[in-house]
Amino acid sequence: MSAVAVVLVMHHVLADGIGGLAVLLGLVDGPG
Repeated sequence: MSAVAVVLVMHHVLADGIGGLAVLLGLVDGPG
C-alpha cells in the first residue's frame, strides 16, 4: 500500500470509528 492509501484508511477508521475498523479488518482478512 502507498503512504496515501494508508493515510486514507486511517482517516476513515478515525472518522467511522468501530464501523471503519470493522471494514479495515474485513479487508485485511480477505473475502469470506
